[in-house]
Amino acid sequence: MAPTARSAAPSRLAPLASTPARWPNNTDHFWRVDEINSSGTTTGIVWKFKTLGPPAQITSPVPANGAVNQAVAITLSWTAAVGATSYDVYFGTVQADVTAATNSDAAFKGNQAGVMFTPTGVMANTTYYWRIDPKNSAGTTAGAVFSFTTGVLPAKATNFVPANNATGISVTPTLTWTAGAGAVTHDVYFGTDQVAVTNATTATAGVFKGNQGATNYQPGVVTALTADTPYYWRIDEVAPGGTQKGDILTFRTAVAPTQATLVAPANLSADALLPAHSAMDRRHRPGRNLSRRLFRKRAGKCPERHAGQRRVQAEPGNAYVLAGRGRGPAV
Repeated sequence: MAPTARSAAPSRLAPLASTPARWPNNTDHFWRVDEINSSGTTTGIVWKFKTLGPPAQITSPVPANGAVNQAVAITLSWTAAVGATSYDVYFGTVQADVTAATNSDAAFKGNQAGVMFTPTGVMANTTYYWRIDPKNSAGTTAGAVFSFTTGVLPAKATNFVPANNATGISVTPTLTWTAGAGAVTHDVYFGTDQVAVTNATTATAGVFKGNQGATNYQPGVVTALTADTPYYWRIDEVAPGGTQKGDILTFRTAVAPTQATLVAPANLSADALLPAHSAMDRRHRPGRNLSRRLFRKRAGKCPERHAGQRRVQAEPGNAYVLAGRGRGPAV
């Protein structure tokens, strides 16, 4: 039996006469390969592919276009553009420059894959412009130009209580102030080291006491302050437009009064003859206003006491306690 003749090998595809410099973007393309030999032609399957197009523009910019009173510590964000693999970011204070900028201009801040950008050096009460161009291998789509305006820097706080350099202040004081114009909250700094309070930031543990909305602060609530000690404090006013550093203030706490010294009658004396005016040595600092609770009966009827006087009528056979207490400023 004669051997079966082998089919001729299919011919190789002839090269295209020409290849387009660029296939149309975002377009469906169909193609087919027919197998041919001496016995005939076999029609191939039709295949399809679609060329990639440039990405769409971004959507949902944050802050919204035209937003005002924005923080100087701002982060721009947007919703990812369909088809984008990265983004060219443009940012500046001149609208025309941002609109026309390319990646060789100062307004170009770089290419990135993420959908957030945090600009640096943002100033209060200034209008900024930004543009995001989505990119992929098919090309770049120029984005719309957006704008926002930062808030005004607040004024310094005023009307401090206690006043700067005040003395004789309670060891459980309440510090108060009037908020500066435009301030939303207040950063409070407090301590005994003037340099530390002057240079402190919100990251300075022990000196920074927190950010608050109220215009008062009580430093001696948990533990009373130390008597006869200088303290320093600072109030920074905070608003979207930034933080206004306050001036350093100081006060000195009051000196604790000393105990009175009993002169007569001697302590625990029996059958003592009390003079009309009992003697008590007043040892205290000049200018301190001291009051006395002179006698308290241990048991039975209390002795007569006249308002504003230290005269008593003692009763024989009764024991009394001479109780002198110095009172200075509230401490």
